Amino acid sequence: MKRLPRRLGHTEEATLVEHLDELRSRIIVCLLAVGAAFIVAYVFHGHLIHWLERALPEKHRHLLTLGVAEPFLTSIWVSIWAGFLIALLVLRRIDLFIGNLRSPPSPSSGHVSERATSAHPLASQEVH
Repeated sequence: MKRLPRRLGHTEEATLVEHLDELRSRIIVCLLAVGAAFIVAYVFHGHLIHWLERALPEKHRHLLTLGVAEPFLTSIWVSIWAGFLIALLVLRRIDLFIGNLRSPPSPSSGHVSERATSAHPLASQEVH
C-alpha cells in the first residue's frame, strides 16, 4: 500500500512535483471524506429533511413536489450538502490537530516576538 506523501512545512521549499503530489493526496482525502459523510447523511436524510421542515412556518411544513424525481433528488441534494458540511468540519479539525503537532508556535498564537513589535514604526515611541 502506498503511503501518503510527506506533509510540507510552512517554510519548507519543495519542487512543483512535490507540491502537486501533496495537492493530489489532499484532494483524494477530501473526496473520500465527502463521500463517507454523504453516505452517513443519506442514511439519515429523512431526519435531515424533517429538521429543515421545522424551520418553516406551521402552515407551510407540507413539502410539495412537482416532478417524479424531485423527492429523490431533494434527498440526494440535502445529503450532499450535509455530507459536505460534515466533511468540512471534520477535515478542518483534523488538519488543525495535525498542523499543531507538526509546527512550532507562531507569533500569531498570542506570543508577540520582539522582532514583530520593533518593526512597527510606533513601537519605538514612548507613550506620554
